[in-house]
Amino acid sequence: METAPRLVRELLAISLLGFAPAILMAAVVGGLTILFNLRGQTASNAGRVGEPLRSPEAIRIARRTRRNMQPSLLLSKGRRLGFSKLGGHPDLPSELTWPEGRDGQFRFLAQVDLADARTAGGPEWLPATGRIYAFHSEDNGSPDQVRVLYAPAEASVAEAQPRDASAWPYDEQPIAFVRHDSFPSLDWLAEDVAVDEAELDALVGLSTPDWNGPLHKLGGFPDELQDAPMAVVCERLFHGGGEDDDLEAAHKAARIWRLVLQIDSDPSLGTDFGGGRLYVFARRDDARRARFDRTITLMQT
Repeated sequence: METAPRLVRELLAISLLGFAPAILMAAVVGGLTILFNLRGQTASNAGRVGEPLRSPEAIRIARRTRRNMQPSLLLSKGRRLGFSKLGGHPDLPSELTWPEGRDGQFRFLAQVDLADARTAGGPEWLPATGRIYAFHSEDNGSPDQVRVLYAPAEASVAEAQPRDASAWPYDEQPIAFVRHDSFPSLDWLAEDVAVDEAELDALVGLSTPDWNGPLHKLGGFPDELQDAPMAVVCERLFHGGGEDDDLEAAHKAARIWRLVLQIDSDPSLGTDFGGGRLYVFARRDDARRARFDRTITLMQT
């Protein structure tokens, strides 16, 4: 009576040995999938608190920081040259005029295909299509140090060469968009923090990208090099002055202003802003309507 069940067990064991390579392959693939998912989680969780927060004040600020997360695209070095790039010569429509100032033509910084940026998970307050171009002058500290031009997607483009020595091109670098969850700094949130040093470091770490090298980006929050209420400064410069730095004004300005571009000092490009960064801001509703003629530029070193 035991013969049939025993035979079935032996046949089953033999069949499993036949499938062993497939089972092993499935296990390997499954393990690699889990590993890559964990790596992806680690990248997207950059800026999370490493040390536990204990005080109610620190926990409140951390929650507020996370609630205000915005999508951002880090502008990494790409492998293939497409339309979006840093440096080199711009591909301009004939109807756009190369920006210039009292010292000659501006230097070309970057061009971005907004449809590609949207596909990569870029900010929804930027136009879904079209192209933007950024040029800058050496007039440090000027709110229009960077000029941003916009062209609709259907406009035909051709490589444009600078006329003036002031616009000598930076080295060309293709862009690869890297999706990044961007968190506001304590300065942007206008938080007057009263916590211990360990919790303060953890809160600062929330808005610090896990990124090596120059930090170029589209959208998100600025990565400040100095303590400054950037949104308030933009609002003040936009309206031609004023000293209204109270808390209500800071919160209102943070709701209105958005970081369009952040361009870093980068030896591989040849950009050097005193070792600092250029930050180009626009009011959210202006950016939606492609009104990039109303941007404000700040620089920190």
